[in-house]
Amino acid sequence: MADSSAVRDVSDLLMQGLFPPEAIVPLIEPVVTFRRIPPTDPVATAVTSVIYWWRYLKFCLIAVTAGTLHAAKSFQSAKVLTMRRFRPDRKLRKFSGSGIRQNAGSVARSTTRFAILLSGLVLLASGCSRNSAAERDAESKDKLSQPVAVKTVAVTQQDVQASTVQPATVLPFYEAAIRAKVHGYVKDVKVDIGDVVEQGATLAVIDVPESLTQRQQAVARLQQQKAEIERANAGIQLAEANVASAEALAEEARSKMQQVEASLAAAQSEFGRTEDLVKRGSMQPRVLDEVRERRDSAAAGKSAVTAAIGSADASVNVAKAELAAAKADAKAAEAKIRIQEAELAEIDELIGFATLKSPFAGVITARNVSPGNLVSERSTGEPLFIVSQMHKVRIHIPVPENEAAHVERGDSISVRFPSFAAEEAMTVEVSRLTGRLDPSTRTMLVEAEVANDDRKLIPGMFGHATISLSTATPSNVLPARAVRFSEDGAAYVYVVKSGEVSVVPVTTGEDDGHNIQIVSGLETGQTVLDAHLQRFRDGQEVRVLK
Repeated sequence: MADSSAVRDVSDLLMQGLFPPEAIVPLIEPVVTFRRIPPTDPVATAVTSVIYWWRYLKFCLIAVTAGTLHAAKSFQSAKVLTMRRFRPDRKLRKFSGSGIRQNAGSVARSTTRFAILLSGLVLLASGCSRNSAAERDAESKDKLSQPVAVKTVAVTQQDVQASTVQPATVLPFYEAAIRAKVHGYVKDVKVDIGDVVEQGATLAVIDVPESLTQRQQAVARLQQQKAEIERANAGIQLAEANVASAEALAEEARSKMQQVEASLAAAQSEFGRTEDLVKRGSMQPRVLDEVRERRDSAAAGKSAVTAAIGSADASVNVAKAELAAAKADAKAAEAKIRIQEAELAEIDELIGFATLKSPFAGVITARNVSPGNLVSERSTGEPLFIVSQMHKVRIHIPVPENEAAHVERGDSISVRFPSFAAEEAMTVEVSRLTGRLDPSTRTMLVEAEVANDDRKLIPGMFGHATISLSTATPSNVLPARAVRFSEDGAAYVYVVKSGEVSVVPVTTGEDDGHNIQIVSGLETGQTVLDAHLQRFRDGQEVRVLK
């Protein structure tokens, strides 16, 4: 196009008479050697095809004339003309010979005849080309009117080993948020983020002076209760001694009762004999009176001994009651001691909570406390520390409802992480599953355990998990070559029925590179177009090849 513009410029200069024919040679030579001259004719953008062919003929005329003149000149003259092409009047002085002008006239006449012949050939070729284009259009219309020969394939049903691709998230195997159980100021912080800690390692210490004072009071009360139980034990011993003394007195009284009863029996017997003798007159009555007095005295002694026995028995009962009371006091003192010991243990536990410790071996992944901070068990903000166990991690995969029923323990999982795009996929197994759908997402959580001794997998990392479902389901399939995809990625097929094509969108599933699962859009046995380079439209007729 740039050469054509240059030719138009040169031809316009020639037609306007700015240069004689002898000066055209140094202007044409740069054109034919790919000289680039921007267009200068403002009418060039509005010319018709007739003007275009006329300029083409002018170019041929100028080119032939310039070539002939150039051959007739010497090398020195051509060089001078080339160097001074912008001052044609000076160049003509050096070529003022009559021979050159005569040659130029003859060449011009020959060139005119040649240009006329050339224009006729161009017009003839143009007409021929128009006829050829019309013939080709007619042939293409005839071809479009004829049905296209195609091959078809049928939708078949096969057992498809299904798989599902879902997002995967890495979580620590265990994670603990450490919070304060006591109220106080942080005295010391022992660890920071990234530190590896063992189970039971001290993380921070909280100063709790109130709890220490309460402990001292609890210890004093415990000592007091221990003294009380010692006194109760002494009371038990005293009560036991009183019981023993009362029982001895009662035994003594019982032994006297036997003696008194014997004396009473002897006095009663003597009174009977004496009374009999008095009645016979063998003795005087006064003797009977003396015997009666002795009998009555023995009876009174018996009564006294009986009373003494009763008193001794009562003393024994009192002593036993006192012993029981002493034992009860001892038990109460023991109970108070246990209460005080429990209170002391509770205070010790609270004091123990003042030292924050790691519940398991792991890594400190968060620290939100500094020395001097006031902490309390009622705080609801961020935890003081977060400890994560990372030598083994969990991979959580939410599986949609339509595929959750086919996931089982032991199913193979292939996991890829964008952070390790150049590495091969990680293969693990389904370790456990919840067995229920989350009502908010309608997905079931599937979990896999992965060893992570090198701490390569970071909790929170995102990946793509492909779960190979163990259950094979019958599905409609088509050869991969029979499924087309639009520019936006939507899948469709050309369904052939009674020699006509219908464009049917489909939903695809598994793709093994040879066959594609058709989830919806087609039924088993339907016929679709096989691979074909041509695009078809709805209702277009085709000819099915057998």
